This record gives sequence, C-alpha cells and structure tokens, in this order.
Amino acid sequence: MAISSLAQWLRHSALALAVGSAGCSTFSIRADRCPAYPIASAAASAGLASDVKVQYLGVGGYLVSRGDDVVLFGPEYSNPGMAEVMFDHQIRTDRALVDRLLLHDANKAQAIVIGHSHYDHLLDTPYIANNKATQATVYGSTTMANLIASAVAPDRLFDVAERLADIAEASPGQTWIPIGQRMRLTPITSEHSDQFRLKVPLTGINQPVHAWRGEVTDAQSALPTTASGWAEGQVYAYLLDFMDASGNIEFRIYYQDSGTNAPMGFPVPDGKKVDVALICLGGDFERLTWHPEAIIEATQPRFLILGHWEDFFVPQTDICTTGRVAGIPLQDTEYFVARAQAALKAQKLPGKPILPCPTASVFFFPIDVSDDGAVHKALKNGRATYDCAR
Repeated sequence: MAISSLAQWLRHSALALAVGSAGCSTFSIRADRCPAYPIASAAASAGLASDVKVQYLGVGGYLVSRGDDVVLFGPEYSNPGMAEVMFDHQIRTDRALVDRLLLHDANKAQAIVIGHSHYDHLLDTPYIANNKATQATVYGSTTMANLIASAVAPDRLFDVAERLADIAEASPGQTWIPIGQRMRLTPITSEHSDQFRLKVPLTGINQPVHAWRGEVTDAQSALPTTASGWAEGQVYAYLLDFMDASGNIEFRIYYQDSGTNAPMGFPVPDGKKVDVALICLGGDFERLTWHPEAIIEATQPRFLILGHWEDFFVPQTDICTTGRVAGIPLQDTEYFVARAQAALKAQKLPGKPILPCPTASVFFFPIDVSDDGAVHKALKNGRATYDCAR
C-alpha cells in the first residue's frame, strides 16, 4: 500500500471509528411539533410586504424574502449518506429531490449567498442557479467561485474578497454590496469550527477533527465529485439589510453557517441591532469557547433561529416515513439550545431560541417591533407538518 493510500485509509478509519463509537443522535423533533409562525400580519396579507419571511430549507439553507425581494442562503437538499461522505465516494446533486422540495419563491431570488464551500452548503447551488434561481448572483469566497466556475456563468459569480476591494477603492469605508434596489449585503470574515472530536476509549485519544480545509485558487474545469473536493475556502458570515425607498435600514438579518470563536464573524456595530439572527448549531463545542453566547451578545437579536442541527446524512424525505427530524450524530443539540436560551436571558432579550425543521418551518417577522409580543406568543403554539405529497 502506498504511503498516500495508507494515510487515506487511516484517515477514513479514524473518521468511521469516531462516528461509529458515537452511534446515532438521540435528539429529534416530532413532525407535528415542528415550530412555525405561519401567519403574516394584516399589512403583509394586504400586499404591503411589511413582514420578512424566513423559511428553513435544511442544513445551512434559508429562503428569506420581503415581497419580491428574495435571497437564498446556502440552499442544500442533496444529503449524501455518511459512508459516501467519509469514504469519499462520488456524490452529486439529487436533481429530482431539489425539483420536488425547493420552494417556488426561489425562482425570484436575486442572490444565493454562500458562507463557505463545503459540499453540504454548495453542492446544489450550480443546479439551483441554472434551473431555479436563474436570475440570482452567487456570492461567496474565491474558492466558492473557482469550484463552480465550470457550471455557473462568470458574470453571475461574485467573489466577495475581490469585489469588496474594488468597492472599498471606489468608495472608501463602504463595506456593503447592493442587491437590487432595496437590499444590501455585508460580508464579515469568519471561521469554521471543528466538525467533531475523535475519542477512542482506553487510549487517551481526544482529537478535534476539522475536515476539508483549504482554498482553491484557480477556476476548475469540472465540479468536484467527492466531499473532500469541496474545499472550505475563506468563511464568511453576513448581514442582509432590507431597505426602504429612501435607503434606510428597515430590517436586518445576521447569517452564519458555522460556529465561530469571538470575535470572528462579529458584525461591526453601527447603531442598528439585528432583527433575526440565523446561527449555526453544529460544531465541536470543546473548542468553541463561548458559542453561541458571544454572537448573541454581539448581535442582540429580536429573534434567534438555530440552524444546521438536523442529521444531514439522511434524505429530507425520511421524515415522511419516520415521523421525526433527528439531530446530527455526535451533536448535543439540547445542550446548545439550553446555552442559547441562557444567553438570551443574560442579555435580557425576549423569546426563546427557535429550532426549525427543514422545509416545514416558516416564520413571518414584523418590521414593527411593537408586534413582537404576538410573534413570541404564536411561536409557543405554532406547529407545522410536512407535506409528504411533495
């Protein structure tokens, strides 16, 4: 066996041992208990688009909209199995599943925003950009642009690092990127947490595992075919602002798709608090020293949604046979939710962390903060169920 092959075998064996020793996740949410706030305000129902709609798509994916202003964050539906990922088998977009599950509103998306380039955040983007969100620009790192350069037209790829430098040169001090007439995007340099920890009984081995690091500096002639081919690249968090006709910020969303250590991924204070924070739950908490407490303190959100918590090694359609959404293996979901709840309380912020279910949970958040009480009340009883006919 060649040295490189031996090293690969050892790596795969270690990953398999780590996953196998942990077993399956025990945390789950019953399908009929998936949280939702499915009622828009009277103004929004009358077509005035006063509410911002957030629907969780699974993993790090969200559809965020206000009227005809629509943004997709990391839409991902193709969930390769654990063995396919760990042993670097061929993976590809499940086009039939994307066609079946992706919301029709995605067709109106003006932007697809990518935090980092791992397969579970970028794999489905080329197909969605070319067949669903056909007018959307794809925003992300240099690595992101290079990985999908063979499949998405270059004028639709926005290299955040390259273009931010151009914007800063033209307008010193400006860090936001306009999207259409009434949205803007602010990238924030962030980081990716270790995915999990390798613990081997009786050996003293307690090693954090951070897979698929690295950057891709040249445009690729074909899409990656294995999980390890989707290199992480530079990681970004983002602020998305919805503006009024005069350019004033009416509603702000903070988005991250990987846990961070302070101060990485933190927005620069500008006097505007975050209305909804979309925070990643997954990661190795032993090396995330103050997550999510630090980012909650930094953003002071009116509402907090915890994504990337469910088992993304199984198809989303499994919910229709099991009746439950299971949490990530190796992940203590309840522990993270409890820490987020304690952080909200410590900051004297209202409400509780929202743990949404893929494709089932939809929320309407009002522009007017005086309506927040009604939303928090509705969230206590709001329930969604899966449309298995899809």
